[in-house]
Amino acid sequence: MKFSLVDFNSPRIHTLFLGVCFLFIVLGLSLLKAQVFSHDQFLKLSSKNRIRRVLVEAPRGQILDRYGNILADNRPRFDLVLIREELPKKKKEYVEFLSTFLDVTQKKLWKTLQKTAYLPYKPAVLLQDIDLNLVAKIEERNQDLPGVHVRVEPSRFYLYGEETSHLIGAVGKIPKKEVEMWKERGVRTQETIGRSGIERILDSHLRGKVGGMQVQVNNRGYLDKIIGSRESIPGKDLVLSIEAPLQQHLSEQLKGRKGAGVVMNVRTGEILACVSQPSFDSNILSSGANRKVIQSYFQDQGRPLYSRYNLGLYSPGSLFKLVVALAYMQENPKTWKEKHVFCDGVFNLGSFQFRCWKRSGHGSLSLLDSIKVSCNLFFYETGLELGAEPIAEMASRFGFGQKTGFLLAEKSGLVPTPKWKKKKYKQGWYGGDTANFSIGQGALLCTPLQMAVFISALANEGSILSPVLVAGGKSKEKDLNDLRPFISALKEGMRRVVQDQGGTASKAWVKEMPAAGKTGTVEVSIGGGEKIKHTWFGGFAPFENPEISVTILVEEGESGGRTAAPIAGSLFKKYAQLRSLI
Repeated sequence: MKFSLVDFNSPRIHTLFLGVCFLFIVLGLSLLKAQVFSHDQFLKLSSKNRIRRVLVEAPRGQILDRYGNILADNRPRFDLVLIREELPKKKKEYVEFLSTFLDVTQKKLWKTLQKTAYLPYKPAVLLQDIDLNLVAKIEERNQDLPGVHVRVEPSRFYLYGEETSHLIGAVGKIPKKEVEMWKERGVRTQETIGRSGIERILDSHLRGKVGGMQVQVNNRGYLDKIIGSRESIPGKDLVLSIEAPLQQHLSEQLKGRKGAGVVMNVRTGEILACVSQPSFDSNILSSGANRKVIQSYFQDQGRPLYSRYNLGLYSPGSLFKLVVALAYMQENPKTWKEKHVFCDGVFNLGSFQFRCWKRSGHGSLSLLDSIKVSCNLFFYETGLELGAEPIAEMASRFGFGQKTGFLLAEKSGLVPTPKWKKKKYKQGWYGGDTANFSIGQGALLCTPLQMAVFISALANEGSILSPVLVAGGKSKEKDLNDLRPFISALKEGMRRVVQDQGGTASKAWVKEMPAAGKTGTVEVSIGGGEKIKHTWFGGFAPFENPEISVTILVEEGESGGRTAAPIAGSLFKKYAQLRSLI
């Protein structure tokens, strides 16, 4: 056998030798750079892999009613999280096992894991707010469930659920479009913030300051030791003017309807109850766990997320006759008592006919009796005698067409005038506009909250109080002293509405708290020739020494007397019962 010897003097061998030497030189220089010149940099990166900062959220302050009943509190919430890097190598088989064990689809498991594909050791939330049975099941099989952890998170809990949702609102994580805004306020993107209602408006009071821990983990991502920590500072508690039992009762009375109600202290301006129906559960909205229910809130034609008492705009109907009556009294201070109008059921204005709600008519009526029976014809004639401007001026004096100063968002409404109509529609103002205006219809719009402020001002004879939601808050007051003699007289007409035979709000009368008030019924076209009725009641009690006003608005009702007045009566009764317990 012959062997060929390598010729080390060959140029090819020299080239190969030089190539190998070059590679070793490059490798050596790389090691030198990594271990000597870039030592600090890689040490820092290594430290980052070993040391993590863990945010510790501050518990939000409690929200309580005026008597200390808890409306919003904090409770621990158990979330199930996955850490991708801790899963076994055979991920497919393991995911199949987890799907069966946790009763979760494989698709959801893979989707959850994908969220942290580029974020090593970051927990990905698979299930939120799991029950204690599942927590126990996972802890029992802990050794068989690598990468599966139960994480305890602070969670907001609303004890009255739907009954206070529009008022208190809900919390949640910062949405992407608001990140920069909150960042400017010094709020971290991981923090929980108020997303609506009082939770949002008074977020800085309720939120507190976050704490944190600096922890060291091992190469598997498990906690090795805590290096340092800073305690979180809890948020401050907040006491509202609301009376929880009254709020609960009002919510129950409106349940199953579309509408709103406001109960207000006529002496202080404090809101004792305010409800919008249909409603939503703040607990579901805050947790974000039940996406199907949350989606249904947005799709529901009843608009459960919409707060009707401060954002809903409605024609006030016959409640506005009280404004027209005051305007007439002021214009005719000495003769208003002498005014009588004969109602035969029809009012002719040129070639147009305007009808009273009572087709057969009411006969001859004084101003106070026209309030009692809510005669349209009396106010058609009175309004046309006055003209639109004095009526609009009186409405504006009582705050219609303006915001009330409510803590939460609100709408201004609209008091139409000839000048407004010309600017808006390039049209003149006609007698028919004044006729509709005089019975609270046409373009006139207000919120139930504005109506509550108006009714309270009548109850206390001329003090317009801005609504107060926070206990101890002070109402802004505006006195209409020149109107007090007329308001005092007008209140007698409102007493007759509730307490006298034939009054339109007899169903608001309760012996525990004799009240005074006014009803309203407004026909609303909804297209295709179809019409529905929005029904009102606004009143106060007790008549002799008023304490509260009650304003009720029910959409698609029968009439103010049959639909809204009984709800008000039940609230007057409930208020009397609660006072007997104090």
